[in-house]
Amino acid sequence: MKTELKEISPTRKQIDVVIEPEAVRAVYDRITDQYTKGANVPGFRPGHAPRGVVRTRFKDQIRTELLRELLPDAVQKAVEEHQLAPLGEPELNLENSEGLSELGQKPISFTVNVEVLPDIKLGDYKAVYDRISDKYAKGANVPGFRPGHAPRGVVRTRFKDQIRTELLRELLPDAVQKAVEEHKLAPLGEPELNLENSEGLSELGEKPISFSVNVEVLPDIKLGDYKGLEVARRTRPVNDEDLDRVIESLRENSATLEPVEDRGARPGDTVTANFYGK
Repeated sequence: MKTELKEISPTRKQIDVVIEPEAVRAVYDRITDQYTKGANVPGFRPGHAPRGVVRTRFKDQIRTELLRELLPDAVQKAVEEHQLAPLGEPELNLENSEGLSELGQKPISFTVNVEVLPDIKLGDYKAVYDRISDKYAKGANVPGFRPGHAPRGVVRTRFKDQIRTELLRELLPDAVQKAVEEHKLAPLGEPELNLENSEGLSELGEKPISFSVNVEVLPDIKLGDYKGLEVARRTRPVNDEDLDRVIESLRENSATLEPVEDRGARPGDTVTANFYGK
């Protein structure tokens, strides 16, 4: 098996994988023989149809079983060979492989896309690490050394936590911002940072610092084909009684009040009254 690693972005890698015809043929022959043993093909005794006939009759089933057996192991080996740590399931692309139409005759080629943790490379932060270490060294009072003259290594050991905290405070905000911009994300809130599994934190200046960033974004809602849809229009029949009721309601809402003094109050009147309780 041949593999080639390509960097699509700092957090996305592509592995081009080629499985040689010999490796494909061995599995192809074995699976074909399994189908042959139980195949009932018109014109042949059960289990005695020629291999070519079986391959033509059960072409899709044999190919599916072949890929199910070959690909997971090939993907795993490719990822391990390039020492990648996928954040999720690798994305497989078989669309352009000629080997799928001529199994056992041509190589099976495919690509694997892998999302990985972003790295702060050594070259990006070693100078910052040295600068912060030297700053601590200038003011450090370390037993056995004159003030400000302790070796850099001694200072890094004595002030390890403080130097690491200051280093991360300076590096991470910019690294997170660049990662978010690179993937054209629009965070809804503050990105959530995870540094738990980074070996680079325990070996500052020797290994890259890896981290993950969780970002909440607006959902991507894709509309289906809504044009040309037929919708039943709901109608409500209106009779004369309904119409009279609405007209009467409008009249009442628009009416003006007139004083009445020659009779008592009746239903529907508006009465203004003053009363005193004891």
